[in-house]
Amino acid sequence: MMMRRVVWVWIAVSAAWAAGCGAARPAKYYQLTVPADMSAASSANSIPVTLQLGLLTGSHLYREDRIVYGTGRIVAPTLLPETARHTFRDPRASYIHVRSASNNCYQCRINPA
Repeated sequence: MMMRRVVWVWIAVSAAWAAGCGAARPAKYYQLTVPADMSAASSANSIPVTLQLGLLTGSHLYREDRIVYGTGRIVAPTLLPETARHTFRDPRASYIHVRSASNNCYQCRINPA
């Protein structure tokens, strides 16, 4: 019975690995170029098109934010407000990510007042 369980776990892990589980997807970028001379772009065989664009958003990872290394520390919850005020005195700090000390899970983001 135990051997059967081990075999099933091995099969599941192998299938997930073979399927590329967790693999990063390539980013897709699109560019629209408007001709400088719109009259030259008009022709008899052109197709009228209307573009409707919504707010474009992207992952936070593509922003120009930088991690300020050496500023992380374990802080008691009661001391968090004072520690945040002290951290924001550093001009390099634009926000603070609070993470769990036990398993490093993201908890919240603190922005300056």
